[in-house]
Amino acid sequence: MRAMSAPKKDIALFSYSHHNTTVEERDRIAFSADEIVRSIPVFSDAFGGEAGILSTCNRTEFYVVGDAPRLSWETLGPLVERVRGDGIRSLPQPDFKRSRDAARHLFRVASSLESMALGEDQILAQVKDAHELLLSAPTKVQTLDELFQRAIHVGKRVRRDTSLCRGGVSISSSSVELARKIFGDLNGCHVLLVGAGETAASAAVHFQTAGVDGFTVANRSAERGQEMATRLRGDYVPLDRLDEAFAKADVAVFATGSKQHLVEAAPFKKVMRQRRHRQLFVIDISNPRNVDPKLGDIDGVYLFNIDDLEQVIAENKRGRAAEIPNVERIIEEGLGDWDLWIQTNRVRPTIGALHRYFQGIREQELERMLSEFSSDADRELAQRLTNQLVKKLLHYPIAHLRDGAEQRTVRSEDIDLITELFKLDD
Repeated sequence: MRAMSAPKKDIALFSYSHHNTTVEERDRIAFSADEIVRSIPVFSDAFGGEAGILSTCNRTEFYVVGDAPRLSWETLGPLVERVRGDGIRSLPQPDFKRSRDAARHLFRVASSLESMALGEDQILAQVKDAHELLLSAPTKVQTLDELFQRAIHVGKRVRRDTSLCRGGVSISSSSVELARKIFGDLNGCHVLLVGAGETAASAAVHFQTAGVDGFTVANRSAERGQEMATRLRGDYVPLDRLDEAFAKADVAVFATGSKQHLVEAAPFKKVMRQRRHRQLFVIDISNPRNVDPKLGDIDGVYLFNIDDLEQVIAENKRGRAAEIPNVERIIEEGLGDWDLWIQTNRVRPTIGALHRYFQGIREQELERMLSEFSSDADRELAQRLTNQLVKKLLHYPIAHLRDGAEQRTVRSEDIDLITELFKLDD
């Protein structure tokens, strides 16, 4: 009678993202870091294997390794409900992927192909954070550890070998990109932010990331302007002292709700003389415009408005889309390496079991026969002889398994046959 083998293990993905949920629904399913660490052991136990969770503003995804028959939302859903409450009952069914498709999805996520903004760069750091939380849980996560490591490696290759994540695709990031074209390295540059709203705050974050640490904030509301200046460790000036603020600025970003020009070209010539015509990069992303368009005619002033930035954004988006085939090639190469690891991992326990089985028989028979040898030299000879015999007997079965793993031709039937022939399950 054929030995009963353990249920086959598989990888599964349950995904909620901007593809299948609203923002409100994603809020209900989002997991905090503490919730992730607490949930991993519980989810792992439910599936008889491993569990990991990736939760960002645009997605919450559950990666599990376990007994194939258990890999269903009917198993996972009630556990998620315990953590996030009964609000998840109204959510749609998550996207479900298994095996290679689950691995491919994580590689695509790390590469930023699945992001709401194609090529956005933050997701790779979020995958790294999810991997660290996975490793911090007190459960065995060998397969998911390997999967996340390989996804991170693919994401790094995409950023190194393609331009998918290069070039800004937002007004704020494009402003920094244009500034770099003029100044090169932005370290040491001083930025004047005219306005203290969301757009100005976003621009400040991008300039900080680019190395800027000197800021002046000019705003009509002193309270709001001072608050932003404090956050940026910069200075605040009221709008009526704008000319004074231009004295040390290298970059000026206008993002206010003013219905009229805050800077006119004619009087600004005096400002440039005081600056000794040191170059000034001015970005007017207000609507209507806050800066007199004629300012761009003044020597040393580089003026860009929102139309200029949107043109840069459109060009960057086209460039990113053109990189998709190169990114997919990198992903497929990563999947090929992942397939090899999976195949090798499948045969490794069988190879180990074969070694133990044959060595066990050798040791058992030697123990029974060694007392009949008359000298230590004979016993040593018997040890060497039987050890070499076991190696030769195992050579072809093990070579078959290893070659099959490397060439990806090993079948489950091969492993099952060897397991049954030698009763390795016992």
